[in-house]
Amino acid sequence: MLAPLSLPTRATTDVHATKQGARACPPQAGAPGQFSTGPPPGRPRPLRPAYLRRMTLTPVPTTTVSSTTTVSSTTTVSPTPVVSPPGSGIARYDSPIGRLEIETRADRIVRLDIERRGRLPGDEQPESPTPLHDEARRQLDDYFRHRRRRFELPLAMAGTPFQDAVWARLAEVPWGIATSYGELADLTGRSLGARAVGGAIRANRIALLVPCHRVLGAARRITGYSPGDGVATKRWLLRHEGIDFSE
Repeated sequence: MLAPLSLPTRATTDVHATKQGARACPPQAGAPGQFSTGPPPGRPRPLRPAYLRRMTLTPVPTTTVSSTTTVSSTTTVSPTPVVSPPGSGIARYDSPIGRLEIETRADRIVRLDIERRGRLPGDEQPESPTPLHDEARRQLDDYFRHRRRRFELPLAMAGTPFQDAVWARLAEVPWGIATSYGELADLTGRSLGARAVGGAIRANRIALLVPCHRVLGAARRITGYSPGDGVATKRWLLRHEGIDFSE
C-alpha cells in the first residue's frame, strides 16, 4: 500500500497583496514545489504584453512623387483712352522771359507756366494747339511789344472761396500799377489777412494773365515770385511795365 504523497510546504506569493498595488513577479516554471504559469504542453505560448516585448521597427520606404504644373495666362487689358473735351490742349510760346506753356480745357485757359531753369511742367507732352492758343499767342506778342496793356482771354480758375476772391481782385489791377498784400486783404474783407493773400497768390496757376507780379511788399519792396526764375522774372516784368519798386 502506497504511502500518501507529502508535498513540501512553501509560502506562496499573493499577487494581490503587493504594496500599493505593485505587481508581484510570478514564480518561475520548472522549479521544485512551484507552480508553472506557462501554457499546457501542446498549446502555443501567448504573446507577452506590448510593454514587455522588444520591438524592432523597420522604416517603411517612402516614395516621392514630383509633379510640377505651370499655368501661364497673360491677359492684356488696353487702357481706356482719356478723351479731352473740345478746345483742350497744350501749346508753347517763346517770350523774352523764357518759354511759356499754355494749357486749355474746354476753350478756357487753365494754366500758364513760365519755364524755370529751362524746364516746363509739360515738356514731355506734345503740343496740341487750339484756336484759343493762337489768340493767346497774338495777345502775348502785343504785350511784349508794348502794344497791349490788358489781356482779353477766357480763364478758368478753381480754388477756395477766399482764393477766388483774391484772384478776382488781382485780375483788376491794371497794367503799370502795383498793389500790396495789405491792400488785397482789405479788398477781400480780411484786413489782417496779408499772409493768407500771399498764399493765394502763390497758388495762382495762370501767371502773367492774372498779374501776381504786380504785388509788392511794404515800402514797395520786391518780394518773392513763384513763376519762372523767381525774383529775376518779376523784376523784368515790373521794369517792362514801368512799375517802380525797391530791392
